[in-house]
Amino acid sequence: GPNRWVDAVFNPPIPNPVCLSQIQSHNGGDFCKTRQRNASPNGFQITMEEDGVDTRHKQEVYGWVALPAATGVFGALHYEAVLTPDAVTHAPYRVALSGAFRSAPAIFASMQTFDGGDPSALRRTDTSAASVSLFVEEETCSDSEQAHTTEVVGVLAIEVTHQIDSQLQATLPAGLGDLMPPMIAEHDYVHIPNGSPSTRDGQVQYTFSCSN
Repeated sequence: GPNRWVDAVFNPPIPNPVCLSQIQSHNGGDFCKTRQRNASPNGFQITMEEDGVDTRHKQEVYGWVALPAATGVFGALHYEAVLTPDAVTHAPYRVALSGAFRSAPAIFASMQTFDGGDPSALRRTDTSAASVSLFVEEETCSDSEQAHTTEVVGVLAIEVTHQIDSQLQATLPAGLGDLMPPMIAEHDYVHIPNGSPSTRDGQVQYTFSCSN
């Protein structure tokens, strides 16, 4: 139910965690979303929140993910996890990104604190390769004012991939033919992708012949 805080526990601990959560079920028909508080290396707490008028809600399932505030790579995709200062309000707040992205990344974000008790959610105004702007939007069912106190926000930015050409995608064993560029070892497998992250335009060309 509302304001029934559930513990999400980290094992092992996560230093300086960026915590994201979302409701995974649809048992209650009223609008609802998660709020968070007490993020630490050992875990954080999650609750669900409707508007300020109708506050009862059926039991739902929470999904969450947490990772250290840092930059890194998921597979071949660059990512950056950022914690803001306790400074995000109802006014757009610019979160700077490291510059590893070549285009606007996908953005996931959650408030890490519960400083403002009025029902609210995060909104995004714009995203570029260098930054994302976020603000807290309060609902207007219980009262008309939307001024919100400062919150800490966790942001996860992940590089977006685009499929360049869907005509060829294949995996070829080394023994079937000659491939240029060559493979490293006799029994290597090579993946012929739609695009390559090593080139600026996302395209790569292979020439090969197959006996089978």
